[in-house]
Amino acid sequence: ELESYKEQFGEEQWDMVLLQSGFEDEDQFKEELRLQMLQEAAATEDVEVTDEEIEARYDRMKHTIEARHILVADEETANEVKEKLDNGEDFASLAEEYSTDPGSAANGGELQPFTAGDMVPEFEEAVYTMEIDEISEPVQSTHGFHVIQLLGKQEAEDIDDLDNMKDQIRREIANTKGDNMA
Repeated sequence: ELESYKEQFGEEQWDMVLLQSGFEDEDQFKEELRLQMLQEAAATEDVEVTDEEIEARYDRMKHTIEARHILVADEETANEVKEKLDNGEDFASLAEEYSTDPGSAANGGELQPFTAGDMVPEFEEAVYTMEIDEISEPVQSTHGFHVIQLLGKQEAEDIDDLDNMKDQIRREIANTKGDNMA
């Protein structure tokens, strides 16, 4: 794990990154990392992740998604927004009027491009099953109700082989499941 951090930041930058993050030296960082890994292991100890789940996540990681959404607090408002969209009203205008997502409302609901594991599971499940330009029925998540439009799917660049990513993907899925159990 330590080596992956070093690789991410580069050997030349490593000492500076440690200092900027508030660590006196690498040993202090290693101790913090060890504690995080122990907490993660304890939280995911009884969480089962199947090979099918890993392969499904990997297949999704092969695509970068472009989408926009309108996030509202309740299902009634989500249904109202969906009905207006079905009647031809402008998505961007409705996003600016209704969406409670501060990061995307002002941009007509547009999200930064994302891939598997970047969004809450309910949102991800919906968007990966949609067709381009399709607008979803309201999707409930921990954030509220989303009305989603899939704008595009691009092939992801530089995705590693499944064998090299299997453990990382297993950990990500286990952590997500562990969070949902808490």
